[in-house]
Amino acid sequence: MGYTIAAHAKNAKLQKAMLAFMEEHYRKPHEVFGGEHDYSRLDIGKDLSYDNHPRAIGFDFNACEPERDYIIDVTRWMALKVGKPVKVNMLPRKVPCTYYDGGENDEDRWPVLVRDEWKKEVSEKWDWCLANKLGHKPVARKFKGTPLWDSLDAEGRKKHMKEHSRYMKEFSGYSFEELDRILVKELKRLEKAWAART
Repeated sequence: MGYTIAAHAKNAKLQKAMLAFMEEHYRKPHEVFGGEHDYSRLDIGKDLSYDNHPRAIGFDFNACEPERDYIIDVTRWMALKVGKPVKVNMLPRKVPCTYYDGGENDEDRWPVLVRDEWKKEVSEKWDWCLANKLGHKPVARKFKGTPLWDSLDAEGRKKHMKEHSRYMKEFSGYSFEELDRILVKELKRLEKAWAART
């Protein structure tokens, strides 16, 4: 049993272009982080386990950090490049999204808001959606907006972050900061190759 994370392309031509691009330029997690195995695979809607949207492109995965963070960042990047903007909740305009397991409800449709464009427009409750222009959201911020995070006071949040950062370093060999650097580097590489394709 696994999960699916995907972007929904504006049209079939963009979906096809992105898939061809990714087949050439996407580096599998073991190529980025080392190791022998990958617990995610890139595919399109008709072959994704939980997203049958005809223009979906994304990953089936059964991964934890850092691979999970990597494929979610890459999916946000794809959403910013070819994703069809949609109306979400109370946002004032349509936005590209990533879709968790098909994203049939608002909880599983995750807006990708570029921080520089949206920071002044949205309340703090939308902070969990804010990413840089590449689709990267600092790893430490992924807890914001979750029920656990919302249930903690400032001291509890600080303790939770410290414990999780320690766990992350022990488990994956990467601190939050080190992982952020690796993810941004990979997204910049994709961005440069995408810009050079035409």
